[in-house]
Amino acid sequence: MSATVKIDQDVCIACGICYDTCPDVYESDEDGNSRVVEDLRTDDERTGEVPDDLEDCAEEGMEQCPVDAIELS
Repeated sequence: MSATVKIDQDVCIACGICYDTCPDVYESDEDGNSRVVEDLRTDDERTGEVPDDLEDCAEEGMEQCPVDAIELS
């Protein structure tokens, strides 16, 4: 069972904490905002499916976000 990750790029402040914490799920776009790595994306760069083995990492990145721009469900 995989989890769905969503990044609200309007809220993201490009601090880099999520992609420093979990580079297997999150990465920087050209403006420094967070996006989902290409291999995990679904509809666009803001959403993706996180496999079971990366869920803990993705959750840690979400929890570290100072502006709550990441949702994992």
